[in-house]
Amino acid sequence: MSKTKTSFFTRAVRYITNIFLPKVCLSCRQDLDYMSTEPLCLDCLSGLEYLQKPYCERCGMPLEFSRGYCYDCEGVQHALDCARSALIYNDTLKPLVHALKYGSRDDLATFLAREMGKAYDYFPEIKDNDFVIPVPLHKKRLHTRGYNQAELLARELAKLKGLKILKGAVERNRSTPTQTTLNREQRLKNVHGAFKVVKPELVKGKKILLIDDVATTLATLDELAAALKEAGATAITAYTLAREP
Repeated sequence: MSKTKTSFFTRAVRYITNIFLPKVCLSCRQDLDYMSTEPLCLDCLSGLEYLQKPYCERCGMPLEFSRGYCYDCEGVQHALDCARSALIYNDTLKPLVHALKYGSRDDLATFLAREMGKAYDYFPEIKDNDFVIPVPLHKKRLHTRGYNQAELLARELAKLKGLKILKGAVERNRSTPTQTTLNREQRLKNVHGAFKVVKPELVKGKKILLIDDVATTLATLDELAAALKEAGATAITAYTLAREP
């Protein structure tokens, strides 16, 4: 079949499909062009905010003025060396993350990881790594959700940037309640002891980049970093899709 006919066939299928299952922007809910392959309309695409300086040198929290560390990181010893995020967790991005995590929209990982790929080179401090580890889910939540969104993001980002994913080194050994409604102290207590390095020989002496979807207090990432450093990892950085301001 010729390229022209294939293109016509593809357009026809998408047109007919759109009649019965119209595509809408996941943020503003306006109709999308039937040939669009993006989950957002053009206006909402422009509403995605990339993390820009100034931000906390340790946790990546956006700051109004350049001052080194944010108040939460000043004088605090973290296991995590630093964390960076591709985007600000704003009203445009929230529906996409929610759909990825709770709406069975695992297909969104490709688009969202592409956004992470665009910003990755902006942060040289996270590029010096031997391996990438996505934050693991407990097996019960993994069974319920059907996939680990952090793993999907890591897999797609690894393809874009030639990163090496380390599998089977660490597991989540305790099923913790969702962090969504918890404050900082509750989050820290909630994830304490939640991770176990089951193959320390794989992480000993290594520099590791952790991947997750949203960074809020960084309690989960810091707890995982602590477990990895206790097992012998030399440096732990983190890269998330989004950062809550």
